[in-house]
Amino acid sequence: LYSANCSWLQDYPEGFRQLLNYIWNRYKHPIYVTENGFCVKNESSKPMEDALRDTDRVNYFRGITAALKTAVLDDGVDVRGYLAWSLLDNFEWADGYVTRFGVTYVDYQTQKRYPKDSGKFLAQWFKDNIQPEGASYFGQ
Repeated sequence: LYSANCSWLQDYPEGFRQLLNYIWNRYKHPIYVTENGFCVKNESSKPMEDALRDTDRVNYFRGITAALKTAVLDDGVDVRGYLAWSLLDNFEWADGYVTRFGVTYVDYQTQKRYPKDSGKFLAQWFKDNIQPEGASYFGQ
C-alpha cells in the first residue's frame, strides 16, 4: 500500500473491486466510475523533474486498474466507464494548489503542462485493454 498526501485517501485495490461488486450486485445498473485518483505525498514540494516520476501514483493506478479488470472479467461487473482524477493538477477545495492529483503536471506560473509517468501508464493501459465501441473489452 502507498501512503497518499491526504490522510483520508487509502490505497486498497481489493476494496475497490469489492465496492464495484457490491454496487453491481445491489443495483444491477451499468457503473461509471467518475472520479478516482491519488495524491503523491509531498509532490508539490518536489522539483518538477521529480514530480513527473510519480511512482506511487503509477502503482496506485496499476492496482486499481487490475482490480477493475478483474471485477469486469472474472466477476461479471458491468463497468462502462472509468475516469481518473485528475487529468491535470488543479485547485482542490480543501488544499488549494498544494495537493496534486493530476496525471499531467501543471506549472502554475506558466500554465505549461507536462505528462507524468502516471499519465503515460494510464494511456498505455487504456490502449492495451479498452477496445472501440462495439468490440469486446480488455482485449477479448
